[in-house]
Amino acid sequence: MPIASLVLAVGLGAASTSTETWQFIYVSRTTRLEAIEGTATLTRSGSVLSGPLRDSSTGEYRISLTIDGASAEGWFGAVESDDGGTLLKGSFRQWQVPGGECWQTIQLADGSSSISLARNIPRCEA
Repeated sequence: MPIASLVLAVGLGAASTSTETWQFIYVSRTTRLEAIEGTATLTRSGSVLSGPLRDSSTGEYRISLTIDGASAEGWFGAVESDDGGTLLKGSFRQWQVPGGECWQTIQLADGSSSISLARNIPRCEA
């Protein structure tokens, strides 16, 4: 997979740094359909999320993204690749489940590849 790192624009929260765990699935279409799923441990600094993503086997990937309101943009790729990754654009959504947790999703695509990240947190962010 010729992908190296992802920068996604995320417009949430203050400039403090925190660590967040997200589940992800990446789908790419080259000569065949490829789907990779796993866990991302991302560091948030202001509106930027970045860090490693590990699939269910041994693959390691990087993502770096920025969220700006409901829009998101960034680079995604394999750690061992040196091609700069794939630029993906998309959306950030969050909604409070009545009587339950807040669901957050980030969905990015470029026409032939897409990645979705999701997590549940106690309360939605302002």
